[in-house]
Amino acid sequence: MNTDDPKRRRGFGRLTSGAKRFLHRTTSVRVRKLLRWFGSALVLSYLSYLVLINVALNTGLVARIVNAAQQDMVLSVESGWSAWPLHLHLRNVRLRFEDANVQFSLHAARVETDIDVLAAADKTFHAYRVRAEGGSFWFRHKLDDIEGNARRVAAFPVIAGYDPVPLRVPWTPPDTATEDLWVIRLDDVQAETLELWMMEFRFLGAARVSGSFELAPRRHLWIEDAQITFERGKLDLGEVEVIAQEFTGQIRAEFEERNPDDFTMDQNLGWTNWGLDVKASLDNARFLAAYLGPDVALSGGPGPLRVSVQTLGERIVDGSRVRYSTKTLSVRSGSLQGRVAGSLAFDVKAGSPHIALSVSRARLGSSDEPRAVMVRELSVRAVLAHAELDRTLQLQSLRAQVATARTTKGGLALPGGFRLDGGIAKGQFAGRTNAQGRLAGKVSAALLRTTLRHGAHVVDGIGKVSAGFVTSSDWLAGGRLTDVRAELTDVATRSGEDKNADWWLGVKSPAIDYEALPPRAFHGKLTLSARDARPLIAALEEEGELPAIVGFLWTADHLRGEGEVRSTPHSLDLLVTRVDSDSLGGKGRYLKRGERERAVFLVKAGPIGVGFELGERGLSASPLSSNTWFEARTRAVFGAESDEHGKSTSADLKKTDAAAAIALRGKGATR
Repeated sequence: MNTDDPKRRRGFGRLTSGAKRFLHRTTSVRVRKLLRWFGSALVLSYLSYLVLINVALNTGLVARIVNAAQQDMVLSVESGWSAWPLHLHLRNVRLRFEDANVQFSLHAARVETDIDVLAAADKTFHAYRVRAEGGSFWFRHKLDDIEGNARRVAAFPVIAGYDPVPLRVPWTPPDTATEDLWVIRLDDVQAETLELWMMEFRFLGAARVSGSFELAPRRHLWIEDAQITFERGKLDLGEVEVIAQEFTGQIRAEFEERNPDDFTMDQNLGWTNWGLDVKASLDNARFLAAYLGPDVALSGGPGPLRVSVQTLGERIVDGSRVRYSTKTLSVRSGSLQGRVAGSLAFDVKAGSPHIALSVSRARLGSSDEPRAVMVRELSVRAVLAHAELDRTLQLQSLRAQVATARTTKGGLALPGGFRLDGGIAKGQFAGRTNAQGRLAGKVSAALLRTTLRHGAHVVDGIGKVSAGFVTSSDWLAGGRLTDVRAELTDVATRSGEDKNADWWLGVKSPAIDYEALPPRAFHGKLTLSARDARPLIAALEEEGELPAIVGFLWTADHLRGEGEVRSTPHSLDLLVTRVDSDSLGGKGRYLKRGERERAVFLVKAGPIGVGFELGERGLSASPLSSNTWFEARTRAVFGAESDEHGKSTSADLKKTDAAAAIALRGKGATR
């Protein structure tokens, strides 16, 4: 076609424009139809979605679908609505979960969230941008038993559907295949809560929770960037005991992905990082009694508490610290009671926790004598060997010092029938552990203007005592005292009508082995010097520990003696290897087991000796006795015990000499 002709060009233009108009009309009709169809489908889908989702949310269909697939977890939704696809508004959402180790219950009054419907194909309920209000979270960890935890368990939340006491028993998971269990994943959670009840601690007030979480029952638990901010509120022990009316702060935590069935209180710290930074003004410290045994009661103790602790795995990070102080903390255990004003500090430095307890004043006594002793300026400082939470706490060093302890007019009853009626005491204690876990160090005390009573016997004077020590690995099981020195000076004694002024006494021992604390049994070698033995003998006679005749033998001045003593709850074995004074000398042995008493003594005044024997027929005397008589009667009265006494005691004492020396020199000590 020749398009150069103008007429022809005009004709072709009319033809193409007509074709365009035809095509436009045809296309517009199809597009409009398609758009109308697509719009109708969208509207129908939207209306269908509105109907289906709102029916599902308000009839509990969603919860039934989730619950039908498993029994580990129970979900309920009271009501809800959605005006935009995949964006939900829920009311009164409740979730309850249990596995072999934990139980928890979660409630939120209002929840707004977006959901990932495609994740449902993998049996995953995935919600993101979760916003919740008016929530509560109750958590309990299962225990092997309640022994020693009765007070704590009484403060745990009671979760409907579970036993009141959460005991860890052989747990059989519900009969549902693991792969059929739904996974709960929540991303970008921000929740405003009213109640957080974790084990025995219950917070009521305004708090915010944020983070991301995923729980796959029997497979894994994962928590990232979890944070709880306590804006304002009250902290209680359970529902009854108020800990602090004002509690603020923050908790941060991360949990690596782990199987929740492996989550235990003593094993989880190795795979969690958490930080705690809280402040509180404690109303009282009564809640601490839940961790101190059934016989301990606390009252009072208001004061500021600040805790700032950060962990990395199982290790407490340097810079972590705790501060607490109070002016009125009362403690009661059995018949004993006390009232304390002081402070506690905990700091982690160079990987070692440092603990410092400072008491400005304390009042100690019993229910009958509530103010028997007044203590001023008591300080205790301890350093632990490591700051790892998954290891048993090991003490590295311990120091204690009492500036003064004064008995009041009422006095203080002591074990063994003794009573302290007056005096001022000062004391120091320093110890360090070695590689075997033994605690070794030194202890010393001084008594000034002291009045000590025992029955009809009264001792007034000044006393000093000092000793080195090394314990067994179990510190309370026993140990050894070394280089023991005890001294009484300027003493006035009274035994009934018998008075003795300017009396003095000194006792030394290279080593004394003891069992248990307070000592249940002990034995060791002793060296004694005294003005005379009358006060000692009078006290022992009253207790029936020595035959009465002995009281007349050691009345001379400047008494000196050496011997060995072994004492148990049912026996006393006293071996006097040498005793002498300005006018008398001698040796002997006294043994009491149960009600049976035996004794052999040889008393000499110059070359003349008199023997005394206590046996089944009572006390008998043998004039003009010699060492030969003494040895013969000792073998006859004590038999094989005569030879074994010295050997066994000497062997027992030598057995720990090396360990004691090493510990006291600090060799092998934990640095």
